[in-house]
Amino acid sequence: MALAAGWGWGCVKSSMLHQSYEKRLRRSMSPKRRRRSAGGGGGRTGSPSERLLRNTKRRLLGGAGGLDDSLASTSSAGGASPNASLDSTASATAAALLETSFARSERFGSAALENRAPSPVYADRYIPSRAGTNYSLGLSLLDAMDDENEAGSAPGDGAGPSGDAAPGAGAAAVPGNMQGGRGRASSTASDASVTGDAGATTYSTVLRSELLAFAYSSPGEGGEGHAMRGAGGSPHRAAVAMASPSLVTSPRKSPGAMRSRRGRDAGAGVAGAASSPARRNLFQYAPPAETQAPVDSPYSLTPVGIQTQRLLLSPRKAPRKISRVPFKVLDAPRLKDDFYYNLIDWSALNMLAVGLGSCVYLWSACTSKVFKLCDVGPNDTVASVTWVPDGKHLAVGTVQGKVEVWDAAKRSLVRTFAGHRDRVGTMAWSTTVLATGSRDRQILQHDLRAADSHVGRFYGHNQEVCGLRWSPDEQHLASGGNDNRLLVWSVSSTLPVLKITAHKAAIKAIAWSPHQSDLLATGGGTADRCIKFWNIAGGTTPLSIVDTGSQVCNLHWSRNVNELVSTHGYSQNQIVVWSYPSMRPLSTLTGHTYRVLYLAVSPDGQTVATGAGDETLRFWNVFPSGASSSSSGSPALHPSRSDIR
Repeated sequence: MALAAGWGWGCVKSSMLHQSYEKRLRRSMSPKRRRRSAGGGGGRTGSPSERLLRNTKRRLLGGAGGLDDSLASTSSAGGASPNASLDSTASATAAALLETSFARSERFGSAALENRAPSPVYADRYIPSRAGTNYSLGLSLLDAMDDENEAGSAPGDGAGPSGDAAPGAGAAAVPGNMQGGRGRASSTASDASVTGDAGATTYSTVLRSELLAFAYSSPGEGGEGHAMRGAGGSPHRAAVAMASPSLVTSPRKSPGAMRSRRGRDAGAGVAGAASSPARRNLFQYAPPAETQAPVDSPYSLTPVGIQTQRLLLSPRKAPRKISRVPFKVLDAPRLKDDFYYNLIDWSALNMLAVGLGSCVYLWSACTSKVFKLCDVGPNDTVASVTWVPDGKHLAVGTVQGKVEVWDAAKRSLVRTFAGHRDRVGTMAWSTTVLATGSRDRQILQHDLRAADSHVGRFYGHNQEVCGLRWSPDEQHLASGGNDNRLLVWSVSSTLPVLKITAHKAAIKAIAWSPHQSDLLATGGGTADRCIKFWNIAGGTTPLSIVDTGSQVCNLHWSRNVNELVSTHGYSQNQIVVWSYPSMRPLSTLTGHTYRVLYLAVSPDGQTVATGAGDETLRFWNVFPSGASSSSSGSPALHPSRSDIR
């Protein structure tokens, strides 16, 4: 019993003395004590820790000082105390435990204390000093994370079977008009979220501004189009950071600013009392309607600069959401699954023309009525359709090489052009001239006002002409062929002014930018799968290249915003909306089970119609409305989505 009690009391004393020993050991490890001991200790031998151990053991076993004073006085006053053996056992136990603790401290404690992180250096009582801190290392890690996020957001590569043309799928042999019977397509993926990336970018922007004195344009000065100025800043990151609400902090106001705010609010309340009803609940708190502009006051307590305050308090631009579900689906029996055909087009009078077999049907987007325009004959097939810019006449190209021009209102044939020896798969109207491309490798120009069948001829492709597009100023014609060549023609010459051979597959998708002159976008087939951008005045080097992972079938540039839409075939059959010039995919639309070979855009530029070999037409609300179309024009010429039935 005495031994157990001695052991317990020894553990208590050892723990108490060990804490005191550790405190003294830390003091002894300080640089000032080391220099003092290295310079001479006045006859004292050993390291400071060894001397501390000897003194502590002497206090335990010698009976002098410390916790043994009270026990020693009690033993001397009362003679031989019955607790003497207990005290000696406790002292011996404490000494043994202290010896073990000292050995462990010598082994681990000294190294831990020496390798311990230095304590922060304070510039004054409250704010830690930033001297000696490497902020650039942390910001470089943030840059690397942003780059990985941007790289991960690009669409992945996909492999598909080679060859652009595929045999037509088993088309229904039952003739008939387009009927709305397929229902709505279901969405299989959610909208891309950029909240996390935007928050990290905003945090990085604030660090650059406050710690490294990087400058950027404020929302009031430069808007979203301005970029941060400094290393590591890009226009895209600046726009995302300025639009992100992830790190919004209200700066503290000075007393003078608060007083002026109260006076201004009181004056506004008196002025608006007649126009707005009084609030009935006097104890209900409501924040002010408008956000207080940041005040650059010397009495402000916020550590955030005035430019950063404007950045964080700027209103967030809500991201535009693009529905992944088509709002209308129409049946299109006998719609060909052929890469070289162009079988749908949307007129300026809101009529959609669709070539089905040997017939051409017109669907009114305003009334949702369908009627048959023409039949090219039992031995011929419609290969392409295109509207005149005014929407009154429709050109129809056939497999036998004929080109017919029909009056849509009267449903009568106006004129027939000859000259091609094989199918006419692509056509493009300027104001008065119709350019047609054929499998006979030539491009012909037709004019309704001329008596001749054609007024111009272009030779340059070695295989079938797949795509034709006039420039917005109608001075250049871009043509793509199955020989993987892109040619740009001028109206004043019969020779191409630009030859590009950078694509690895047939070029059917061609689109001119309505926002920038001489800017051309082209897309390649299955072996290429890339969208490339060219400046026709700058040579044959592409401005940028985007690998879409699928066969590019169509391209169209929105006139309302600087965005473009692309339709794809093998192997993903997707529709992608891109933001230019970053070429960030805004949305990916799926629903077609075959290649999306056909694309047409509504007169207001908001809705796109897509057709595929699955014999369906799907209507998507993709682009926002433009200022010009909303301010001018009649509903019949520029219908909105609600006008499409």
